[in-house]
Amino acid sequence: QAHYEENKASFLHPRLRLSLEREEELFNARAKLLLLLIGENHSVRTASAIMALSQSKAWDMLNKLEAALGYALITRRKGGTQGSRSDLTPEGLSFLKAWQRYEERAIECAYLGYLQMLRDISPLPS
Repeated sequence: QAHYEENKASFLHPRLRLSLEREEELFNARAKLLLLLIGENHSVRTASAIMALSQSKAWDMLNKLEAALGYALITRRKGGTQGSRSDLTPEGLSFLKAWQRYEERAIECAYLGYLQMLRDISPLPS
């Protein structure tokens, strides 16, 4: 108990859940994972299977986000002799990288704000 009391500030940390929304949530951690998996596997089908997400739900998420952003995030190539394939477009990759940088800055800012809050409550030992 004494150890906990002395170190409780280090056991706690802020947690952020970032999303893009309009009337509904369009991009969140799940959509981010979908894009990452599409980029890695070159397939919406495979990405959605890994996530235990229906293909129709995956396509719905992608289509709504692309409509809101005004540009394509993934390429779509239907099956045929070469088979179907989906990849991130240059804009999709740029969006994903920019979102990840935004997330990192937001998390850092939240953590610094949290530390300041703790100092405001009671000064932390140096």
